[in-house]
Order: sequence, then C-alpha cells, then structure tokens
Amino acid sequence: MNKSILKVVGVVAVAAALCVGCGGDNGVSGGGNALYGTWCGDENCALSITYKRNGTYEYRLVDSDGVLISGSKGTYSTNGTTITMQSTEVYNPIGYGGWHNKNQFINAYIELYMSMGHTQENARIFAEDLAKVFGSSTQNYSVDGNTLTRGDSKLTKK
Repeated sequence: MNKSILKVVGVVAVAAALCVGCGGDNGVSGGGNALYGTWCGDENCALSITYKRNGTYEYRLVDSDGVLISGSKGTYSTNGTTITMQSTEVYNPIGYGGWHNKNQFINAYIELYMSMGHTQENARIFAEDLAKVFGSSTQNYSVDGNTLTRGDSKLTKK
C-alpha cells in the first residue's frame, strides 16, 4: 500500500509542477482569442489543458488507455503576456476518488494517512502540504500560431 501512496503522491506532485502557470483567458492580450481551446503537451495529447472563454481551465493527464489519472480545474486571468491560474478542484484517484475541492482533498488525505498509522496531526500536516496544488501561480506566456509557450513549456493546439 505504501508504494501505491507514493505513486499517487508522485502523480499529484507532477500534475502540480506541470500545471504551474496553467491558465486561461479573460481579457487576454498577448494571446487573445488564440489562447482559447485545447493544448497538448505531447503527440498523443495525454497531457492537455483547455482554456475556456469564461475564464476557466481544465488540465488533464491520461494514461495510455485514455483514463484520467491526474487533473485540475480552476480559473485564470491574463494581463499582457502574464497568465495567472488558481486551482479550485483537483482530480484525486485515491480516497474518495474523483474531483475534489481543497477541503475534500485534505480530508481524503488525512483519512488515508491515518489509515496508514499516522497521528491525526501528522496526517493533517502531510495533507495540507500536498494541498499546495491549490495555490495560485503566475507565469509569462505567448501564442505563436499553433504553439503556446508557458514559461519553459511548449504546447501544441489540438
């Protein structure tokens, strides 16, 4: 069971790292309407982010069978060539499974860590540390044709 937990924690960490600066577009200059739509991080689009006109985004990481293994949803805004993202939900494949807001996410991890023998206080500390994926991030971005550059990441329009 500990290996499974480490895998899930790793997936959450990777998702958070990949999604830093994910965002969408409400009032974009620097990307304009070109930002809207789905962008892929690889040729199979296993890693994708969709920016919607209403200022929301959805990030997804799927396995080779197309099954969702990690993701986040939230709001975004742009200002010039800067994009800011705020996660409001993350996909958590363990515990209760499915999409969770921050409180649900923390409670699922507290329950999980306590089931592994951790004290409630230690479980809370671990869970709150993982919940940093709900933080806000700001990053430079640009759109050039079918290429979205966000920080050091390049994505291709689907």
